[in-house]
Amino acid sequence: MDEDRAKDDDDSEGNFDDVNEDKNDGDRFFCKNPTERWADVDPLCARAGSGIFTDVDDFDGEGDGFSPDPSLLSLVRENIKVLVVGAGGLGCELLKDLTLSGFKHIDVIDMDTIDVSNLNRQFLFTEEDVGEPKATRAARAVNRRVRGAKVTGHYKRIEDMEDNWYRQFHVVVMGLDSIEARRYINKVYCSFLEFERESGEAREGTWTPLIDGGTEGFKGHARVIIPGKTPCFECTTWLFPPQTTFPLCTIAETPRSAAHCIEHAKIVQFPEEYTDEKEGGVKGGSGGGVTFDGDNPDHVTWVYKRALKRAESFGIPGVTYNHTLGVVKNIVPAIPSTNAIVSAYCAFEAFKIATGCLKSMDNYVMYAGSDKVYQNLMKLYKDEGCSQCGRGLFVQHVFDLEEATLADVLDAIESEHENTFGKREKEKEEDNVKKKDNKEGDKKEKDDMMDTAKGITGVSSDGATVWMGGVLASQYEENLSKLASDAFSVTIVANDDEEEKDDDESTRNKKTVVEKTIHVNSAKLPSPLRVGLVFEAKSRTRRKTSKEGKEREREREEVRTDTATERERHRV
Repeated sequence: MDEDRAKDDDDSEGNFDDVNEDKNDGDRFFCKNPTERWADVDPLCARAGSGIFTDVDDFDGEGDGFSPDPSLLSLVRENIKVLVVGAGGLGCELLKDLTLSGFKHIDVIDMDTIDVSNLNRQFLFTEEDVGEPKATRAARAVNRRVRGAKVTGHYKRIEDMEDNWYRQFHVVVMGLDSIEARRYINKVYCSFLEFERESGEAREGTWTPLIDGGTEGFKGHARVIIPGKTPCFECTTWLFPPQTTFPLCTIAETPRSAAHCIEHAKIVQFPEEYTDEKEGGVKGGSGGGVTFDGDNPDHVTWVYKRALKRAESFGIPGVTYNHTLGVVKNIVPAIPSTNAIVSAYCAFEAFKIATGCLKSMDNYVMYAGSDKVYQNLMKLYKDEGCSQCGRGLFVQHVFDLEEATLADVLDAIESEHENTFGKREKEKEEDNVKKKDNKEGDKKEKDDMMDTAKGITGVSSDGATVWMGGVLASQYEENLSKLASDAFSVTIVANDDEEEKDDDESTRNKKTVVEKTIHVNSAKLPSPLRVGLVFEAKSRTRRKTSKEGKEREREREEVRTDTATERERHRV
């Protein structure tokens, strides 16, 4: 179901400029005059450029690469593919804004289903949709509403999609409510980066623009992330403060707000005083066997009444049932207008990036609308040492394509960058690999091995684990003796016209070089680090012809598929 295009009969077919002749059909958006359909956005693509116009590749605001063209919007509609991550309150707004801005090919992914509480702000859903996947229902609603839209819904976790699936999109817009999900998407697209060895600049074509939006009550933000060029999400995790907590002495002795009274009733009073009459008078707390449950109406009501009584004794107003529910479940009210404003920021940034008609945001805007409307545009700065978007490290040693093994690569990395990765204790590691699982002391030995791990502990290439040390070393031991070019799927394919050249000395001795980026982890690092390698085929006799190279790549792809299938089986 998640791979099917969400559409109803012919709702997603046709051209964007088509006019629905049936004026009683309220499920479609249409204009009386087709030429007016894009009257608001066509001028941005067709009028002459000026100093504010800049090419999509020029994020420094220098130069004037934009070429006005009346057909530009049509090219965007037909060729640009957009991924929307999240189909909640912000996601619904994004789908509406993007399709009405001219984007035609959109995929949306979300793992959640529709709850009745979503209907007040997630306007793409109705009561009939309750219990159904958000992604597919949102896609169906937009395809019905906007003539020509081709939105595909995926009812899946973002972790379930392969890296190659993410590679197909030109722009990614995130409408997420989770820091972990943002970090995952950021990690995926930063892993596609390749850097110039000399300048250290991110190579064109290896980065995909990310636009992140978020809301919390009357506050929101939007930002543009160009991996390798602007700060990524990992560079600025300090923007997201830890969850608010209250000192116990404050809520117990000197409460100053309604939230303090609610927390006191939940943390202090409930474990000591709550009695569940339905369970024969079982008391709360870990000793009594009843743990507070924010989804249990009886528990919430009990906390509300006790909090109200405590608030009255201290003269503190504001304790209501809804406020109690929000505090105990850490719920921040979702404001539809905030979603709409932040979505407008994000959709317009996507339009600017896709067309190049205006300079992109540089690079973070915050919005606040509780008392007054306030916004602030600021520039965040890239962390050059970031483990995700940084250029990482380069290994100076050049590896022979047909002779270097994975073990040779690990040795070279540790030798050149020992301060970063440390060095493996090979003898101890070999002994550990040979050990078989014993009865009692086995778990302790494995824990000790994990705690005292030194040097490189893991290597991945193209999202697949190639080698791991420590307790999992035995599973990857045989990979150490394999050719590194096979382990990392490195292939040099000669051009057909090059094969036809005379077999002279200069051709035979010509060196063919290919670069490869892998990710290497160590017990000394908080997360894997990007490492650039160089492989070299020194003679023409070692290089494969186009046909042989393609056949070898096909065999490697089969091996990678089998390996991925086996890993998935173990994971399940």
